[in-house]
Amino acid sequence: MIKTEIRDLGTKKRIRKIIEKRGGNASKFARELGILPNYLVSVLNGNDKGISSMMLKCFSKIGININWLLDGKGDMYIENEKTFKDLSRSLKIAQNKILKLENDLEKANYLAIELKKMIIEGK
Repeated sequence: MIKTEIRDLGTKKRIRKIIEKRGGNASKFARELGILPNYLVSVLNGNDKGISSMMLKCFSKIGININWLLDGKGDMYIENEKTFKDLSRSLKIAQNKILKLENDLEKANYLAIELKKMIIEGK
């Protein structure tokens, strides 16, 4: 395995941006990547610590576009991640519509029961 390290400040800045987008907690993000939090902090803060190829693979596994990470070009997430986010958003919208329909159905059922009572009572 070839060990390469990247010491580019722009890349480190983009890593900070990813952390912010994912809640701002570097330790939690490091665990999500599968690396030690201390290692991530040393990469971000130390001038001598580079970003290893292993770390790049971890970014790729969570849907980060490596081209964007390295040179800032393109989207932060790979297309599959964007598609997943779009589907997730659509699912939430659909769930809200279903909840509204269920609520409307309950109201209609209640009104039908009340109407039946009124008919039976002859009102």
